[in-house]
Amino acid sequence: NMQKMDKFLTRKESVDDTEEQEGMDADEQATKQLSKHTTEQTGRTILLSSVAQLRQTILSEGSADCSSILSSLTFVGCVDRQLALVQHNTRLYLANTTRLSSLLFRQIILQDFGNLSVLRLSPPPKVIDLARLALEQEEAGWSPEDGDKEELARHVADLLEGKKEMLADYFSLELEMIGSNLHLTGLPLLLDDFCPWFGGLPVYIVRLATEVDWDEEKLCFDSLAKETAAFYSVKEKEGLQPRYDEGQHGGDMVDWRYTVEHVVYPAIKKTLVPPAACLTDRTLLQVASLPELYKVFERC
Repeated sequence: NMQKMDKFLTRKESVDDTEEQEGMDADEQATKQLSKHTTEQTGRTILLSSVAQLRQTILSEGSADCSSILSSLTFVGCVDRQLALVQHNTRLYLANTTRLSSLLFRQIILQDFGNLSVLRLSPPPKVIDLARLALEQEEAGWSPEDGDKEELARHVADLLEGKKEMLADYFSLELEMIGSNLHLTGLPLLLDDFCPWFGGLPVYIVRLATEVDWDEEKLCFDSLAKETAAFYSVKEKEGLQPRYDEGQHGGDMVDWRYTVEHVVYPAIKKTLVPPAACLTDRTLLQVASLPELYKVFERC
């Protein structure tokens, strides 16, 4: 990481050259990024108008300036699981990895809608057990006014049992009755060499039952994509050490920093169509500019 920082500090492009390069590349980079979402899809064709509208919204909200930064970034290093430093030309940015990875995974789900691969769980957990675990966690937000925890857990399992065909067909979220209990047998494989943190699985299952709008098709698909993307996103968890490698389900351990640098950010760089809000909501925050540093040194 120090070597990458040294590269940033020794860049010699002028301010004018940098701005000219950014001006030339922005539209070209955005077009390149957006076109990937319409040309790289493989597998069966999904002709649902709701999915087409969600995809089009991603494209229409895409920012050429933000695409220019992300598509040609140089990864500098992780601050923690939520934040990282990235470089674009002579500028250094603090990037919100949690936000960017959530955007990335939502877009992957919608782009590959109905064509996602499956990550098999062995042994598969019971859905009711996951719901019970979630309701004991503060994150689930349970209060006595919500009712008996056991009844709520059964409601979660019953609701998801009724949706299992759709969840498997469109989202590769596989649920199967084994004996008299519903089991979670598969999760969508959104990115090679990446696996969501399994510690977040219980709350995710409950949120599928409580936060998804099951009544209207477009809202249903959108809220499902958002909840799944939030579950998969790289994030800090107080007092815990989340990992995002497949080894957490049995196998060799891979450091989360390696996964962020070599799996998540290359995917962000290659495929993410970032909305303009990323430049105003602190998802990408400029923290240094080499030409400005030169001016400071000149005054010293």
